[in-house]
Amino acid sequence: QELPRPASAIKTGPQDPSPACEDLAKTPNTGRTRREVHLSSAMISFVIPAYNEERLLGRTISSIHDSTRPTGLAYEVLVVNDASTDRTPAIARSLGAEVIDVQLRHIAAVRNAGARRARGEVLIFVDADTVVTPTAVRMALDAVARGAIGGAARCGFDEPLPLFARVSAFLFFRGVYLLGMATGVFIFATREGFAKVGGFDERYYTAEDCYLAKSLRKAGKFILLPTYVETSGRKMRAYKPWKLIKLFGRLLLRGEKAMQSREGLEYWYDPPRDAADPQPAPQPAPQHAGGAMHKAPAAGPAVELHGGSVR
Repeated sequence: QELPRPASAIKTGPQDPSPACEDLAKTPNTGRTRREVHLSSAMISFVIPAYNEERLLGRTISSIHDSTRPTGLAYEVLVVNDASTDRTPAIARSLGAEVIDVQLRHIAAVRNAGARRARGEVLIFVDADTVVTPTAVRMALDAVARGAIGGAARCGFDEPLPLFARVSAFLFFRGVYLLGMATGVFIFATREGFAKVGGFDERYYTAEDCYLAKSLRKAGKFILLPTYVETSGRKMRAYKPWKLIKLFGRLLLRGEKAMQSREGLEYWYDPPRDAADPQPAPQPAPQHAGGAMHKAPAAGPAVELHGGSVR
């Protein structure tokens, strides 16, 4: 039996890695635990790192609003604008997001900058080209209600996707999931759990999401959700197979050292833009049911990371 996923997404991982995931997928949460009572008045913080994301950011923010309103919980959307030169910050503000301007060009540091400003008890990190679903949000909250300190949704790519990219993505994600890790397209943590592990490890310029998942799993219960979110396959479409082989071959050969410098990581830091991506359009300010963005609880304690950063 296949897991729920976007209709256009490719299948990228094992079906159901744990009984906990099966429970979240099939069993309605009819009881109210102490943690659930707490969550009923909690706030969710969505943190989106963004660099020149005017084409897809509006779709991502809109999907967060549409997916979170049904929960009835207060939430905020924080867009960490990392030196963008396009309309990224304007689009974010037009859709009710708070914009945090930084000049870092370091994805782990950018995510941590958003976490420091977040007020929510639950932190959800979403890539700027990802479509969030109500199922992913509900399952993340259910996981926290049942004692998880973190987790992640699985990743599917939009179409079209070349055959080589399909095979590469399938093998990559299968390996990531089998190792108990996750990707940053939709990864979440409790405020307490995130602070406990020191946030995203700023020694790394890529794979910081995998290392966060690994740290959270060591510190408590980490749930790989049995549902998919769809992210853009633009980078997979834009790169020729030999370039992808060269890139990932270099990472495999050099290991962690290759991830501790931005050199050679253009795939993540300066990718070619996909001509198939939609052109940005003016976005009206949304109407938030119940004023969820504006009647939030008082700010929670600041997320303290080791040494003001990460170990």
